[in-house]
Amino acid sequence: MESLHTCLASLSPHVRGSIAKEHSWDGNSDDLASLAETIINAATELAMTHHMEATLLRRVIFLGGDRFIGVEDEHVKEDLSPLHARMGWIALRRKGFVYTFRRSWGESGIWCPKEIRDACLMVWLPTPPRGIEGVSVEGTDPVSGVWNDAFHLLCMLDRENFPLTVKGKIPQHFLRKLMAELDLEDEGLEESPWNKEDISPRLSLLFSFAKQEGWIEKTEEQIVLNETSANKWLQLSWEKRLQGMFSFVRQQFLQVHPEWDSLWRWMERQGEGPTLLRSTWLEWKAIANSSSTLEEWEVKWLRPLEAIGWVEMGEVDEGIWWKWSSWAPPICEQLPQLPTYVKPDFEVLIPVFTPGSERRLLAQFADYMGGEQFFVHYEITVSSVRRGMEKGLLVADMEKVLTTLSTFPLPENVLHSLILWGEQHARVRIGHEILLQVSDSVLADELLIDPILSSLLGDRIGPTHFLLDTNDLPAVRERLEARGTPSLEITKGDKEFIEDKPLLEIHNDQRIEDRIPEWEEAVPGITQIPRLWTSAPRGYHSTTLRKLLEKSIQMGLTVKWLDKEDRAHQFVIHRLFRKEGIWRVEGQETAEREKVSVSLEEMEQVQIILPWEESITP
Repeated sequence: MESLHTCLASLSPHVRGSIAKEHSWDGNSDDLASLAETIINAATELAMTHHMEATLLRRVIFLGGDRFIGVEDEHVKEDLSPLHARMGWIALRRKGFVYTFRRSWGESGIWCPKEIRDACLMVWLPTPPRGIEGVSVEGTDPVSGVWNDAFHLLCMLDRENFPLTVKGKIPQHFLRKLMAELDLEDEGLEESPWNKEDISPRLSLLFSFAKQEGWIEKTEEQIVLNETSANKWLQLSWEKRLQGMFSFVRQQFLQVHPEWDSLWRWMERQGEGPTLLRSTWLEWKAIANSSSTLEEWEVKWLRPLEAIGWVEMGEVDEGIWWKWSSWAPPICEQLPQLPTYVKPDFEVLIPVFTPGSERRLLAQFADYMGGEQFFVHYEITVSSVRRGMEKGLLVADMEKVLTTLSTFPLPENVLHSLILWGEQHARVRIGHEILLQVSDSVLADELLIDPILSSLLGDRIGPTHFLLDTNDLPAVRERLEARGTPSLEITKGDKEFIEDKPLLEIHNDQRIEDRIPEWEEAVPGITQIPRLWTSAPRGYHSTTLRKLLEKSIQMGLTVKWLDKEDRAHQFVIHRLFRKEGIWRVEGQETAEREKVSVSLEEMEQVQIILPWEESITP
């Protein structure tokens, strides 16, 4: 979603200058960072008041949350009059607190940037959730996190492509295989955003994340690994991978419950210790005025977060407690540095947060056997070594990987078995190579004595064919071009890729409205009112006075009037009527909020007050 900086950058310098003028800021409108800071400071100050703008902004943040909302949203407008609501929207837009986005077909929505929401929430929720003391969390059993599952999904896809049915879905028997090999469970995810009819919620979460990161590509027949995107993800530090997955989960939760955006931010401020669910919820609900229930929050957010490893939960006499897990970004404890064990029984016990590229190499020739909070378990077997060799690994490569990972010397029986199993599988080899074919044996002989190509060409099979290593292909192609014998590459037709719908809603069809709204837009038809009626209090003929008052009722405008003793009164008229031959008005005073009834004969001078010329404090 759009940040404050992005919103400002999308506006013209003229419009940014108008926003700056609202805050009496005379800096350069192209200095987006300084202008954004000015707007954020102003939003913080507004949040401390009870102005109508603050009331509307509060509702936008607590009820609208992380989504676009309509200006006519009943939950946001609530008890505000149509005029006050329109005035509030214009005021918030003119000051850069909210922005209007319009779709290509004309529908518009209001967006409040995250920076504005954060600034206001720090005012309305100034202290973090209160923890409970004396609670031991040692008895809890933290699960293996979703970050570990994601890593092993990548490794499985690296090992074999996932088949698809004619309808483009993964067969159920293969899904069951994935669940078993990844050691996944769905408990706690029943009410999560990933609970779908045809696939496990846990797998749905993992596939959604993989799509977002670009690891997987879908052809007509199978799902394959995008090596470039996978390597990019594996090269990240674990801290960045954890932050990325945490942001993804947050995004998925807020897609379903955008109105809980402030609740998520409230949760992120939770300290390291446990807090009672009831306390966290009630403290937020008292400020947010939400109609949601504690039970909804628990089953839709906390239980799923516990199931995928971001939250730990337990129970004491006072009730259920929760806390962020040690590796969750809101806590950001330093990742532990733990030893790796290669055991004589062929088990490899490796820390969860071992660099991804190293773990991937191990997974190519060792079977995943499950994981826990700190360690994951692998087993080296005859079949796993064969799988590694099919990936192009030599026994020496496997030994090097184990030596690099292991904190202690490798057991002799493990080394001996690697050599034995490697020899067993090396006797017959079936593989995929690139074939280089030339027109005749004379040209083939010339290539063999070329100073560069001679070291790049693989085995010669027949008079006109050579095998090539994939990694050498660019250099071979370049050298052939330089010799004046460019290559013609023959490949099978590429399979058509099926475009998936985007994982998250994309707002490319929405454009920010690059203008500052005028105050007159709050009162449709205001230009039809004679300027005389709004310029100053005046005396009017009874007929004209009734027309003036009728127009104020129609438009919801405040009326100022002076009595016979020249005392000023100001009220919003609700009704004009005649009783016992006398014309009267009923309304509510703007200062005391008291209902009043006045005869037109008492109103010596009258003026319609334009809303932008009066205080808009409700």
